Amino acid sequence: GTDFKVLARVCDRTVVPQSSTREDQGKGEEPLSSSLRKIKSMIQLLSKLKVADNSGARLVQCIKVLKSRAKTASVGDLITVTVKKARPHKQVQKKDVRIAVVVRTKATYVRSNGIKVSLGENSCVILNSRSNKTPVGTRILGPIPVRELRKSKIIKCILLAKSVI
Repeated sequence: GTDFKVLARVCDRTVVPQSSTREDQGKGEEPLSSSLRKIKSMIQLLSKLKVADNSGARLVQCIKVLKSRAKTASVGDLITVTVKKARPHKQVQKKDVRIAVVVRTKATYVRSNGIKVSLGENSCVILNSRSNKTPVGTRILGPIPVRELRKSKIIKCILLAKSVI
């Protein structure tokens, strides 16, 4: 019952279009600089994330960001996680160390076309391996940002998602 309430709250806040016309700039609003257009990094070492698939894990903790010399991860980045809470008798058990991709962050970020994207929680999808990049679960719950996952070349997660942004 509570999963559907959280999902409805996340879906209500997903995409907020931003107008960047010359009329708005004359009213005192500044245009977006190139530094604001970058995706904000939100996930760092020891961050706890919810799992957005049906692999069996409920809550995971980030133990490493798999980018060269990066300390934080954003949407579409690969991370190494350890499972903190899991459903019994499923594929992924507690204390497992797995590879995951970040699919939602709580921080608002701005895409290059000027659209602000704000997702209500930090969540990830557990993958089979770093090279394979196919999800362990068969369903992905909640909204998934397509552009960021397509840049990371994780197409299978987009295909399994119920709703995409």
